[in-house]
Parts: sequence; structure tokens; C-alpha cells
Amino acid sequence: MMNRNFFTGAWWGCLIIVGCLLAACTVAATEELTDTPVENGTPTAQMEQTMTVEDMTPKATMGTAVTLQAEAQRQANTLVVTYRVTNSLDKTIYLVNRLFQWTANGLSLDPNLIYANREGETVQLVKALLPVPDDLDVESPIVPFLTAVPPGETFSEIITLPLPLMPLDPYGQLLPGDWVTNESFVQFVVGWFKDGDTAVSVQSQSDGSTLLSAEYGEVRQVQNLLQTTISGQIPTTIQ
Repeated sequence: MMNRNFFTGAWWGCLIIVGCLLAACTVAATEELTDTPVENGTPTAQMEQTMTVEDMTPKATMGTAVTLQAEAQRQANTLVVTYRVTNSLDKTIYLVNRLFQWTANGLSLDPNLIYANREGETVQLVKALLPVPDDLDVESPIVPFLTAVPPGETFSEIITLPLPLMPLDPYGQLLPGDWVTNESFVQFVVGWFKDGDTAVSVQSQSDGSTLLSAEYGEVRQVQNLLQTTISGQIPTTIQ
């Protein structure tokens, strides 16, 4: 009888020890999860593996609603670029794309005018506001005029450029020197912002037409950029 009670007590003792070990493991696991920072119910370590900064920025989301399509055709000594911007937002957007020059006859708007800048093996053709260089004192920064694109509509434009492509800087930083012609990839870039981001002014012209404009500092802050590669090897003149 005593042996039987001894084995029964030993058996219960083993069960108690096993129960304590299981409880300790459960508490340790709970503390480990509690110590892990959690955002939206997901551990931070997992967020870092599955999310990027670009995924979480408003511009990444906005870019899916405003799209750019562009193509280029080489014709003899010219490059013909056709681009289209589609607005799928529920409000008007403004393209920062109407570049201009001052001539002896006054303001000249030219759809074929475009900024050209070389970045490595790529030339960027840009219709957008370019920031004033930090080391340059400019009395009146250049702000292209605007094109309104209502919700659900598409704006398209054809640009004809002479070849080889020449660099063009609105602030005259590109000085003549030893020019070399090279073959470059070409990207097209256009600036835009949505209605309400900043005030837009309407300017009446003597011929009865109107121009849309906005302030330099405001446009610089709110401008988004769309870009796409439009061509392979194109002759380009560079310094």
C-alpha cells in the first residue's frame, strides 16, 4: 500500500513540474511578442521587409491616378515626341508645361520649347518648373504657364525637336565650349499639381486668349513629376 501511494505521489509531482515548465514557456513567448514594436497589428521587423518608403508616400498613390504616356519617332533630322497626360482624379489638375521666351515682339509661347538636361547616359526633356540654382540670384524665377486638365480627361501635345538634341537651361548655366555629339537614351518629364494645392491666376491677353499661372514658390512646393523613357539611342550634343 505504501509503495502504491509513493508511485501515485511521484506521478502527480511529475505532472506539476511539466505544468510549470509549460506555463513558463507561455509567459516567455508572451513577453517576447509584447516587447516587439507593433504598427497596425504587424511587428515592425515584418513591416520593414514588406513596405518601402515609396509605398507609403502620397505621391506614389497619386501617380496611379495621373498617368503619362509618351513616344518618339525619328524623322530625318528631327525627333517628334507625342505625349499624353490622363487625369483619373476627381478634380482638375494643372500641367506645368507651357514654356515661353521673351522676344523682341514680347511673350512667345512655343509648344516645341523644352528644357534639355543630360544625366549620365540619359537626356531628360523637361516641361516643368526648374528650381533656381542656389548660387544664382534671380529677380524673377521662371514659371511655365499652366494647362488645366479636368477630371477624366486627357491632354495631348506634339513636340518637334531638331537633331542632334541640344542642352537648354532656363537660367543660362550651360556655356558654349567643346561640344561633342553622343548617342543617348531619352526620357520625357512633365510637372503637374492638383486643383487646390495653390492659387491659380487667369491672365487675359490682348488677342482675347487667357493664360493660367501660379507663383514660383508655391509651384516648387506642390509640383509632382511624371517621367517615362521615350526613346533609345538618339544623337545628342553635349559639352
